[in-house]
Amino acid sequence: MKLEMLVAILCIAAVNSHAFDIDAGRSFGLGGAVLLSRPSATDISLCPVADMQKGIYYVEAGYQRKFELSDLDRGFFAAAYRFRKASISLGFSHFGRSDYYIEQVVKFAAAYKLRMVRFFVSTSGKNIEIGDNERHLTLRSLSFGLGTGLHYERYHAGLVIGNLNQPKLAENMDGENIIYKLYAEIEGLSRFSMTGHVVLERYEKPIISVGQYFYLLNYNAVYWGISSNPLSYGGGLEVAYSGIRLIYAVSYHPVLGFTHNVTLGYARELFHD
Repeated sequence: MKLEMLVAILCIAAVNSHAFDIDAGRSFGLGGAVLLSRPSATDISLCPVADMQKGIYYVEAGYQRKFELSDLDRGFFAAAYRFRKASISLGFSHFGRSDYYIEQVVKFAAAYKLRMVRFFVSTSGKNIEIGDNERHLTLRSLSFGLGTGLHYERYHAGLVIGNLNQPKLAENMDGENIIYKLYAEIEGLSRFSMTGHVVLERYEKPIISVGQYFYLLNYNAVYWGISSNPLSYGGGLEVAYSGIRLIYAVSYHPVLGFTHNVTLGYARELFHD
């Protein structure tokens, strides 16, 4: 059973080998998109040009059960802060068990606002450990990225370019492809937003997703999303009280099943600037 589980984990890791992101949080319910107009900390980690408020810091911690398998549990943390025109964000995730497979990702980004436009640079590190103390393999890699974003009234967009240095986990492995991610959001005239997400990578089919976020009373919300390649579905619920957010997001893969995400976030003014 342990060998079968190890093989399954390695297959999943191979499919997501390009992911130098904190792959967790609300975005699972939106099909991979993020809410650019009112981001959570993990949203900012995924797209550092999201529309952060001045003087507000964002903190978020959570738990993910992938495909309803306890051996694939993931813990994650993200934080971000904007001071005047500059902002920084940090994310970390830990996946796997020490006697099978461990994958850790840490990401740091710095962004700058110039009127309606934002720019960012980022660096992400990945650490993979396979096996136990007797037979142990460690792989490490560092990825660099950059991007830009535009916020104009009810319209928001972000472009993220990752793996610019085409990082390798080992010398005898091929470098990761440069990956392009486009995020978009249109705020409706009523209390909802439409979101979109496109992922482009060489030799891979494009991934396209759309979603909708509905505001309820006092910024509580429900949302849904659908994504292609493969066709998968998501949704979620957000409960807000003062600066606290409790977010539940779920995604359904047609073969592997459900992935559940629960996060607790907090946003607060640090000081007046």
